[in-house]
Amino acid sequence: MALRAQQMRLWNLVGDSATVGRCWQQTPVWLRCEYRQMASAMLRAVHSHSPDSIRDKRPPSVRQLSEKAADEEEKRIKESLKGRDN
Repeated sequence: MALRAQQMRLWNLVGDSATVGRCWQQTPVWLRCEYRQMASAMLRAVHSHSPDSIRDKRPPSVRQLSEKAADEEEKRIKESLKGRDN
């Protein structure tokens, strides 16, 4: 649903191409790159998933999320300790 809303917003922007062209030229290059990456990722997601495949997905449980956060914290601590040793 959110992907579809974002896709519709992009199409609405593209529909007014004169405004988009002027705004695009005034947009900083780094931000243009971010926009391109976001649009590319959204299009890949739209084309690689059907409503049926998304409907069957389940969000990760709280336990999975907390384990992932703990793993990332442990990795960050190890990296900081490794940096101190060098």
